[in-house]
Amino acid sequence: MFSPNQNNQSGPAMATRSRRRQRPVSSDNSLTQQPKAKRQRRPLTDSTFVNPDPQNAQPPEMLEVKNDKIARLPSHPDGIENAQALATKSMRREVAVRPKKPKQSERTSKSDGSVELARSSAYAVSKLIALPDRIRADSTGRQHGAIDTSNGYGLCLTHTHALVWPYAGPTPSPETFAFTLPYPSKHATEPLPLGSLVSAGTSTEEPGLVVVMPVSGKISFWEHISSAATLDFIRQQRNGVEDTVPGLFSGEHVVDITKADTAGFILSLSSGRLAHLSVRDGQGKPSISIQFLQSTWGQSSGAWPNVFGSIRNALKSAVSRSDIAAVRVNPSSRPGPKNVVAATKAGRLHAWRVQRAGHHEIIANIDARESILMGLQSVLPTIQSNVDFEVVDFTYVPRGIEGRYTDASRLSQALTVDDDSVQHLLLLVSLSNKRQSQFALVEVVVQGETLEVGMVRSISSYTTPVNPSATARARLCLPRPGLVAFIVFDRAVVMASIAAPPETPDSQIQGENHILPATYEDVVDLRNEESLEIVGSGVEEPLGPGQEPEAPRSHRVKIKNPTVLLIIRGVGVVRVALTDVDKFASEKPPEVTARNKLDQAVIFGLKDDNPLIFEGRREIPFSDVEIGEAALDLSNDILASNTSVLTALPASIEMNLRQRGSYLDKLMSHLNAQKVKLDRRTKWQLLFNAEKLNMARELWKLHETFLGERPNNDRKTVVSEVIECIAEEDKKNPDRNVGELDRARTWFVNDTGRMEIFVPWTYQMIKHYHKEHLADDPALTRFLYEGVHVFYEILHGALEYRQRNLNFYGLGAEDVKNGILSKQADYLGLPEFWTSTAFVTNNLFRLNQLCQMWLDTYYPPQTAPGSPSSSLIESLRNMMPSLADQLIVTLTESISWAEPNGDEEALIFSEKCKSILADLSDLILKLKDYGLWDDALRLAEKYVSVRALAELVVGQIKELRSQTKVRGLEARKAVEMNNRLEEKKRLFTEYMDRYGASFAFEAYRLLLAYGGIQTVLEFAGSDKKGFATMFLRNDDRLGKISWINDIEREHDLDSAAKTLIGVGQAEDQVWNKKIELSLGKLTLLAEGAGAEAEGNSALVRSKAARCDNQLAQVENDLEVVRIQDQIYQVVVPAFQDALDDVAAVELAMQTFSPKIPKKYKVLSDDLQEDLFHLVTHKAMQPLSLINLLTLIRVDDYGVEPGFLFFQALRLAELGLRGKQREDARRLIWRRCYVRDDWTKVNYTENMSDQAVLSKLVETQPYCTMVACHRHHLKQDDKEIDYILSPEACQGVYTDPNVEVLRWEDDDSTLLEKRAEAMRWEDAQLRKYVEKNQLSRWAKAAWESAKREIMDELDVATANGANGGPVALVKVNGQGNGHVVQSVEVDDDED
Repeated sequence: MFSPNQNNQSGPAMATRSRRRQRPVSSDNSLTQQPKAKRQRRPLTDSTFVNPDPQNAQPPEMLEVKNDKIARLPSHPDGIENAQALATKSMRREVAVRPKKPKQSERTSKSDGSVELARSSAYAVSKLIALPDRIRADSTGRQHGAIDTSNGYGLCLTHTHALVWPYAGPTPSPETFAFTLPYPSKHATEPLPLGSLVSAGTSTEEPGLVVVMPVSGKISFWEHISSAATLDFIRQQRNGVEDTVPGLFSGEHVVDITKADTAGFILSLSSGRLAHLSVRDGQGKPSISIQFLQSTWGQSSGAWPNVFGSIRNALKSAVSRSDIAAVRVNPSSRPGPKNVVAATKAGRLHAWRVQRAGHHEIIANIDARESILMGLQSVLPTIQSNVDFEVVDFTYVPRGIEGRYTDASRLSQALTVDDDSVQHLLLLVSLSNKRQSQFALVEVVVQGETLEVGMVRSISSYTTPVNPSATARARLCLPRPGLVAFIVFDRAVVMASIAAPPETPDSQIQGENHILPATYEDVVDLRNEESLEIVGSGVEEPLGPGQEPEAPRSHRVKIKNPTVLLIIRGVGVVRVALTDVDKFASEKPPEVTARNKLDQAVIFGLKDDNPLIFEGRREIPFSDVEIGEAALDLSNDILASNTSVLTALPASIEMNLRQRGSYLDKLMSHLNAQKVKLDRRTKWQLLFNAEKLNMARELWKLHETFLGERPNNDRKTVVSEVIECIAEEDKKNPDRNVGELDRARTWFVNDTGRMEIFVPWTYQMIKHYHKEHLADDPALTRFLYEGVHVFYEILHGALEYRQRNLNFYGLGAEDVKNGILSKQADYLGLPEFWTSTAFVTNNLFRLNQLCQMWLDTYYPPQTAPGSPSSSLIESLRNMMPSLADQLIVTLTESISWAEPNGDEEALIFSEKCKSILADLSDLILKLKDYGLWDDALRLAEKYVSVRALAELVVGQIKELRSQTKVRGLEARKAVEMNNRLEEKKRLFTEYMDRYGASFAFEAYRLLLAYGGIQTVLEFAGSDKKGFATMFLRNDDRLGKISWINDIEREHDLDSAAKTLIGVGQAEDQVWNKKIELSLGKLTLLAEGAGAEAEGNSALVRSKAARCDNQLAQVENDLEVVRIQDQIYQVVVPAFQDALDDVAAVELAMQTFSPKIPKKYKVLSDDLQEDLFHLVTHKAMQPLSLINLLTLIRVDDYGVEPGFLFFQALRLAELGLRGKQREDARRLIWRRCYVRDDWTKVNYTENMSDQAVLSKLVETQPYCTMVACHRHHLKQDDKEIDYILSPEACQGVYTDPNVEVLRWEDDDSTLLEKRAEAMRWEDAQLRKYVEKNQLSRWAKAAWESAKREIMDELDVATANGANGGPVALVKVNGQGNGHVVQSVEVDDDED
């Protein structure tokens, strides 16, 4: 102890409260009495007396005076103090205004105004607002401190000052007591001063302060902090308020100070020695005394030989690092001596019983290392031999805990022992290598020289090694009721439950295997910033039995749950509090879930000023699937405002939606930062939710815009009305009992996740109003205008948002165009897209139809009373292209999703959507009805609707041409029209080059209908790719135009001939057919058909052969036409006087129809149809002509016998091929054989040969055979067998399943009737064969006909020898004694 110099004004260390006005010192230098506590005034600052600038003065109620002004006495100067002088001076003059209101994102508690930094199901982290301005301003300087929850004050120490303030105060700038240290550090590299608050004495409720300078050992004590604020205190006797730690070795310094009782402390020295410091004497007066604790029984040398070696070894450790891990005092509420325990890092425990005056005795000295390692082996079986064991910290296990908590604890039965001889400790130990550390909590019970290891609990969530250069040591706290331990590191706090888990089958199995089941454990991390560091801590805990709060009533904090307080440099005081400690003792204790972690990262990680970090520091203990499910659950809750941080009744809906949108963005950013591998379905669902929320914000803006556009007496927009109409089960209804009246705001707060319901209800609401006549047409027009805006802005905006954020949501590899996936296969396994549900798609289509109907009625705008607003009609018209565009996209997306995913109902709806898209051109072309030509063209180009493109371009060309032909058109207008016309023509050519034949064909089809062939050929002039020629050749109906184009433009005679022949063959008018075939024949002849090929190349010969074949076919077709003309000339006399075609056919049937039984009337019907074609000059097919020739009777019209059947055979030869030709011949000969009555021919009784032959030559078969033989002689280069025997003719066309003539398309009943008629003919033929020797007569006729032709040939030969004509000459039936009648066929007919 020393006596200060009375003339030295520096005196002991003291300070003033900032608003305390200095009292004048009396002339006799006497010391005034210290004022009583009740007379104390509030502290003042120098700035209180500064005359403010009148011009810049603020209202008095807006000023808050700084209260950290320091009244300093002269002290020993040093470099550190001078370095901070400027900052201190500036702080003295600073006047603080009232603190600004917290941001909406900062959640403040109800009582103390603290800002919540994190929250989970088990704990909450909040920043207390009370913090001295000096600490707030100096966020980077070295400082450390402690929180003394027993008196409600915080302490912060720098090299030069000590600051004390009520840490739980309700104001940001609390009443602060600033002390200038009398013996500040000499160098900035020295350890920071050590200090502690001293329990209040009997005269005041305020605590005192003791400060120890580590290097010099100087000790300063202030009995109570308020007394230091009076200048009169300067004159008080300073004996007993300053001292120095005696006997410090060279290089030895104080490393820690531990509070032992109300006025005692334990000092830890770097050498490993411990000393007891007392700041009051036995009467409670200020007095400093120091006693070193003995380390072994009976020794008082101040060294620990058995633990730390000799004094020499202690000196060595003094200059390196201390071996003491921690010193703790038993927090017993009993008066009297206290138990002090010190633990070395190597695991040795020392215990003393210390009296108030410093007298002590050793009660334990045990090496616990091996016992602890054995205990660790049970929970950490993989302990390596190359790891370092270290005791980091320890704490006393609290006593006097309620039975419900002791029953729930994992700790041993020592928890219930209330004996001061038993030291019940909880140690924090580590096993470390160069990269990481494995921490564990180890329960140790020490009694005398015995040690028992109880519970061992590993820490799995934190593996960062202890920072040896940290300002504050790692600290273990076990606040009452001892169920959760807090481990405070330099940048993190670990909360570990030591409660026993509830009994479950899994926990029983683990217990049998001596494995501790996992219990709650979580970490709160600080950001990776150098300025952020935990420099002090304290514990708040519920009071135990017999404990009384020491803090003044105004500074007391009512504690319900265990709490750890952190002093974080650059932040302030942060409270980490359990929300409900009883939950840890319940059947359902808290758990660390993926959802909890996401809540913290998203809700609280969004704040830029939050010192906590929620991502990137540690591995996530959850699977990607669990995180994905939790992320989706959180996303849904954000949409529904089911989070505690969102205001239930926000003043600004837009800000609320913006805030929730930022939460969703933060959620995805966090997942990306954590590199969580979400499945594709979850990514899309998260993106959908973000789309909905962002579109809800746009919807609110639309709502406000609509409100602004409406008059004051009409405030119901389509948005508010839709919300009213939505079904009750599809929305949250406001609770009117608590004053919720605004349905719109309620929906935007709670139902934004149901956007797929809101959007289609827009149309449903308008339809309901229209159907029920709840609004007139002007009002409905406004609703339509607003509804179209809502539909388009929401759906289109969602797709744009989707396109922009694909990479952000991990979907950058998706093939997305216009906001939708390009391939249907990509939709497989995805949820239904909310922008194209069946409800949305159907109502969008209906809305488009309703708008079209409305515009059809009211466009152009009308001015009649009661008509809708012209501006709204114009606006609605201008929005139609966008609406149609969105409809196409929505339909496409709906179809694409339903095809791989939909059920039967979805697939049915998909087919309906396809039918709408099939008429896409109609949807686009409808726009031109409202004058939206250019918009329609844009859509047609976007979706490549060539039909729409063609109709729009050709339509505009037609319209512009019509306008240019208007008489009296102004010259300027005419020039403008012509320029636009030329522009459209250029566009026409551009589209042909871009879209090819598909566009060209559509365009030429329209041009042909609009202006005829001349218009087609006009535009074909700019057709460089020959699309016009392709178009004309592609359509057989345009052959009559195509051949002209082939000759005039293409100069292609070969193609022209081919076209003409094709046209002729397809022609249904016989005269046109004859002309077209003739022209084709001429073209072939012009091309060189029938002539010698000019050249020997294979190509030339091939072309010549092809032309010759075509020429032969044309000649055959012309021969068929000639035969039809001959037949017409035969039958025309019978109906030439008929009034019309119907009458002509009737006359022809009466004249030429054979007698057919009614049972076989089908033959008459077919004959009548063929006659109708003949009469009306229809080009008849060969089979029809054959049927006609073989049925009619023309005996009375001068037609030679056999002529018709021979011509029928010729038709079969010319126009039929293969089996069809053979069957046709059999039919012809069958009808030829049955034409005559062979019963009469076969009756030859009493008849001469000449008479028999006369009968035979009059039959149709004989005459037909003669014609065949004669034709055969003329075609001597061909061997054609025209003649068939009766046996060969039987059975033809008698099967109804075989195609008969041209009737293959008739119904089965008609086919059966024809087959029955054929069987009737067949029966007649068989009767003649069987009963009348028809086969023999046919053979005889064949021989006679051939003999007659040979006789004619002989006559012709003789005539040639005599110089006459060489042609065959009829012998008029006279040849070799035979009478032969024949029909001569002229040469020109062949």
